[in-house]
Amino acid sequence: MKRIKFLNMILLGGALLATTSCNKYLDVNDNPNNPVDVSPDLILPAALAQTAANNVTFNSYGAWAGGYQANAGGYGGFGSVLTYNYATSDNNGLWSSTYSNLNSYQTIINKTDATGPYKNYNAIAKIMKAFCYLRLIDVYNDVPYTDALKGVENLTPKYDKAEDIYVALFGELNAAIASLAIANNSQTTISTATSANSQRIDIITSGQSGGGEWEANGFPTAKWTAFANTLKLKMLVRIREVGSLSSTFNTEKAKLASAAFVTYDVKAQPGYASGQDGKQNPSFNAYAYTYTGGSAQLTTIPTFFAVGFYDGHKLEDDVRGLGLYDPVVTYRNYTTANQLGVVDADVPGSATGGQFFTGNSNGAASAGYGTIKGAQMAQPLMLAAESYFIQAEAKLFGIISSGLTEDELFARGIRASQRYLLTDQNEALQPDYAAEPDAAEGNGAGQESYDYYVEQNAGASKPYLVDLGVATTTAQKLEAIVTQKWIAVNYIHSNEGWSDYRRTGYPVTSPGGNEYNNFASVQSVSTRQDKLPVRVLYPASEYALNAQNVPAGINPFTSRVFYDLN
Repeated sequence: MKRIKFLNMILLGGALLATTSCNKYLDVNDNPNNPVDVSPDLILPAALAQTAANNVTFNSYGAWAGGYQANAGGYGGFGSVLTYNYATSDNNGLWSSTYSNLNSYQTIINKTDATGPYKNYNAIAKIMKAFCYLRLIDVYNDVPYTDALKGVENLTPKYDKAEDIYVALFGELNAAIASLAIANNSQTTISTATSANSQRIDIITSGQSGGGEWEANGFPTAKWTAFANTLKLKMLVRIREVGSLSSTFNTEKAKLASAAFVTYDVKAQPGYASGQDGKQNPSFNAYAYTYTGGSAQLTTIPTFFAVGFYDGHKLEDDVRGLGLYDPVVTYRNYTTANQLGVVDADVPGSATGGQFFTGNSNGAASAGYGTIKGAQMAQPLMLAAESYFIQAEAKLFGIISSGLTEDELFARGIRASQRYLLTDQNEALQPDYAAEPDAAEGNGAGQESYDYYVEQNAGASKPYLVDLGVATTTAQKLEAIVTQKWIAVNYIHSNEGWSDYRRTGYPVTSPGGNEYNNFASVQSVSTRQDKLPVRVLYPASEYALNAQNVPAGINPFTSRVFYDLN
């Protein structure tokens, strides 16, 4: 990280050198303040940090569209956020930030080989390229891939079908896994931080684990391989019913027959710091407090639909919601909520620091538990909970033959979600939770808390949403798995919950239901039965600069992502 800071000083702090030679002054062919070539070890940390920062943009999009957040009282001007009548000027950051990020990963791929001293950089760049493209496809479906990321060589890339990009991304991930399987040599100088206590992998080296020095066990090949496998499994779950990809599905399914998957929270930790411009955790900075200590977001509050999974309207959850532990997690106040689109005078306002931050209210120095833990928290890219729910769905439909049943994987997903929310920014467990006998073991530990959650909901209208063992049909099991994943990614990766809803129709929302059972905006102009959109439009820049290639006739209510078969 010191090298990165030094490079930034070079890039940002250049000064003109005084000289008496005009010819020498005008010779700009070798400018030390503007390097034309940067090594992969300097590009990768910055690229990973950008992926982490982009999570805010994707989460916010998913939170608005997917039923997690609503407009707070006292504010207006929400426009298409409430109507879903998206324009080409809406959500442009999803596109621009991702392609900027992808360019960095492609540069690393171009500069490295699948073997030799930079093989791990090459593998990580391919894994993260796939990660970014999957997020992009979830939003836009067809996007530039084959002709993209070529710089000035092709400024108007053609669009590839999303199905074809999936096939290509399987290839990228397979290549990365093969590269990781090659033994490291003494010149393979890359490290990532790990923490056995939290079962996490920090994909950016942080000061918590030696500040860039090698870990005692070397490069965590197994964990990166598990991450790549989990991304592949996520893709297989997405394409299970896509007929045009049946051959790819069967081929890639066979490759995962004995694969290991993520059992830890995959996080980025470049050394976030509180009270410093550009150095705070991006989610804390966007949703809680800015580096100057001001409240970052006052315009949003939770939806009644989401709160209903904690406060008893649909489920009771004293572990991740109300009462069992102090302080509560997930929401600051469970009575402060709204249905998207309601703008009357009774709509409550947001608290200082926002409703999604439950820690103490001391500005940039605030800290707590929950989805947003503090300015120094690592930024999750994939939760262990998400991985377990992906595995549970895959097991349900015979995609994997894990020794664990779908019921066991489902329970581990809930336990991993509880564990994540009850961990602070320094990876310390909440004391009462830590006192549970198995809480420190990882793998979604905390059996007592899970058992309590099951007991709480034994009399619920849908007890199988908490206890898969009482589900009587495959449909009920799928509903439970996807609904619990939706809860687990609440305001962490809301985009994932939104993508799963479009794919499966879960969690169930009823356009004629009350605010606890319908998350569609009351101002929706959607033509769909559920009154929701299915996508956003391509950005205006594409229609201006790549008009000959950008797909025409895109409609936010009918132009579905390829795996959305509803």
